[in-house]
Amino acid sequence: MERMLAVMASNPAAACAGWVAMACLGAWPLFRTRSMMLSVYVGNNLAFAVHYGLPDHWTAVAMNGLMALQTFAAIGLMRYPQLRIVYAAPIPVMAAATFVLY
Repeated sequence: MERMLAVMASNPAAACAGWVAMACLGAWPLFRTRSMMLSVYVGNNLAFAVHYGLPDHWTAVAMNGLMALQTFAAIGLMRYPQLRIVYAAPIPVMAAATFVLY
């Protein structure tokens, strides 16, 4: 616990972004509509991108950015089915990055 508090104290902006991300992660199931759930989940992805970007963890930033792009596409998928391409495009990139960066 002391180590976690020391890490938070060393980079308070990253810690705040992490708290926002966790709040979004915990809150998205509380919404009734699919679009609101996904919008809050985009907040989770973007806040985690900031959280990991501040201490220069660029792999995590890239993954969260790709997941945010995918979630943005999922919001409009029902109305615009052609967004399936945008939705599916990050999947092989994320899979490749998982194996390359492992």
